[in-house]
Amino acid sequence: MSTPAAPHLLVARRHEPLRAEGDPAGRVSPAAFDAYGASFLGSVIPSVGEQLLDEAHEQHLLADETLVGDGSVMAVIVTGLLRLYAASPSGRQVTIHYLSAGDLLGVPSAMSPARVAALGLHLRAVMPTHLLHVSPERFRALVAKDPEVAVVVCDKIVDDLLVGQRLLVENVFLHVRQRVARHLLDLAVREDGALIVRATQQDLADAIGSVREVVSRAVMYFREQGLLRRVPDGLIVCDPAGLHRASLE
Repeated sequence: MSTPAAPHLLVARRHEPLRAEGDPAGRVSPAAFDAYGASFLGSVIPSVGEQLLDEAHEQHLLADETLVGDGSVMAVIVTGLLRLYAASPSGRQVTIHYLSAGDLLGVPSAMSPARVAALGLHLRAVMPTHLLHVSPERFRALVAKDPEVAVVVCDKIVDDLLVGQRLLVENVFLHVRQRVARHLLDLAVREDGALIVRATQQDLADAIGSVREVVSRAVMYFREQGLLRRVPDGLIVCDPAGLHRASLE
């Protein structure tokens, strides 16, 4: 329900914003500044984050547009949704995690870019997405100067790794219905009082490393149970609590 945990390799969890009045220095847009304030940079290590804003720039991605997963990107998600995933040579995919507003992309890769680049990860915008880019090189240099900040960053990286490992285990061992239910909850965003998932069945199949026909049966089951309702541009989550229970059964 638009509250995904942080991805295991590149993401730091969201926090409540410290400020919402916009950037006094006018370096970034008000929306970007608010997202920065809610992120790990703005709320946990603001002494580092403030210095990164001096060289920050914004980017708007269209739905289905991709970013290179070579460890060179560090950005706060302002709005939208990114999917972090791995792909096999045959085209099979498995989701590592989703990143939404306030999430921070690129902490581990900023600290060890070559190792992250070797993993061959991919990033795709699930919907139109607004990013605030900061310099990973500058981030690494600032963290290296402050032992206390370095400890906090290490703790966040470990936390992210554990979250990602949990998701990978779930993708291997959970029943298809459980996996589909969990990804539907991760993808759901609130619009006009309703929770809507703007993803195709192929998107869901890619996310859990399955095929469209299998996912279609799971979605039909959830619709028959009254948990989902189809609309022209996606799926409405009618019963979030019920879908959560289905993810555990």
